[in-house]
Amino acid sequence: MAVRANIGPDQFFIGDNNGFLINVTQDDEVTPQDMTAWTLGFYVATIWNGVNVLELSGASIVVQDGAGTKDQAAITSAAADFAADTEPGDWYEYALRRIDAGQEKVLTVGKIYLSRAASAAPV
Repeated sequence: MAVRANIGPDQFFIGDNNGFLINVTQDDEVTPQDMTAWTLGFYVATIWNGVNVLELSGASIVVQDGAGTKDQAAITSAAADFAADTEPGDWYEYALRRIDAGQEKVLTVGKIYLSRAASAAPV
């Protein structure tokens, strides 16, 4: 079971560098989930057709200590990471997933509002 958490307006910007934290719990939604040595992926997709506009993994996601041991994903994205036709000012869906072969699992899902950074050129 995945935990649902929404990321609201003015927290994530198209055309800018972003950084935020996601705390991951076990299925009981209370106990911190130890993600030591897990490979994670973070995906943002359009609600209307499910096309990914952002896909991050590797160095873009660092597992670190939060409330427990290795239970927090520190996610960073650069302005260039978004698909060129990503529209700001709307809600999208996101998922943080474990992507290790044979161990795939959705950890956190929700809606994310993509705002435009004031310095960003029109997309």
